[in-house]
Amino acid sequence: MGIEGIIPPQENAVFKTDKKGDIIDHPRNQILAQINQKGKPQWKKDSGYHRRSLSETAMFRFKIIYGPELYSQRLDSQRVEEAVKIRCLNKMTAIGMPISKVI
Repeated sequence: MGIEGIIPPQENAVFKTDKKGDIIDHPRNQILAQINQKGKPQWKKDSGYHRRSLSETAMFRFKIIYGPELYSQRLDSQRVEEAVKIRCLNKMTAIGMPISKVI
């Protein structure tokens, strides 16, 4: 499918093994080997983890500001609604993020 996992394992992660104790060929084991070889910061840069983290932060910000629901009923109206929200969020981001405080 072309999907590649880029979730960093926990600090105390160990290699997955089979019943005999031999390390198996598993994507998570490949990530652990790369982290052991290069270090976690370099692995994050090489794997594109920071881009993923930035996109997740943007989606979180979008849902917090606008909520998870759409008001429009028709698909074409929903597309316009989302486009307007995205444009507004981009303008707010360009101006600078406001300082928010919990009341």
